[in-house]
Amino acid sequence: MSEAISAMNHFSLPGAGRTEGVLGTSLTYKAEAAETGGALACAEIAVPPGVGIPLHRHRDEDEAFYVLAGRVIIEGDGCGDGGVSLEAGGFFYGPRGRIHGFRCGGPETARLLVLVTPGTGTGAMFAELAELGRRMGDRMDPAEVVAVCGRYGVTFTRP
Repeated sequence: MSEAISAMNHFSLPGAGRTEGVLGTSLTYKAEAAETGGALACAEIAVPPGVGIPLHRHRDEDEAFYVLAGRVIIEGDGCGDGGVSLEAGGFFYGPRGRIHGFRCGGPETARLLVLVTPGTGTGAMFAELAELGRRMGDRMDPAEVVAVCGRYGVTFTRP
């Protein structure tokens, strides 16, 4: 029986889940790879105004974003010059290998439910980025962020 099939059912109650700061966002895990047999990771991400994740691509994972509150601008492959604006109820799917990025597009913090499949590399990458943020604070070196992400097959397409 495969790991994904043999994984136990997993529940996450409102307000539950490990939370960490990653690149200016607050990420609360709803399901981690260890809880899903590696099949997926799921997190709620709070993205404050003016914050976002630059254009990048994943070698190994697909990502899906569902907007819970606020507004986000999704940029990248197939999104046009100004990106696509999504409000609560909006959805974005970014398959592995495709360039995408996002940022809060409104005056209030946006909240996203993000699903990553498979979920095996992202949790470790986010944990390293959170540790880097704790160590360096506002003086985080972009080259170190690029190096951490590169170890997990995530590459940025511009600085």
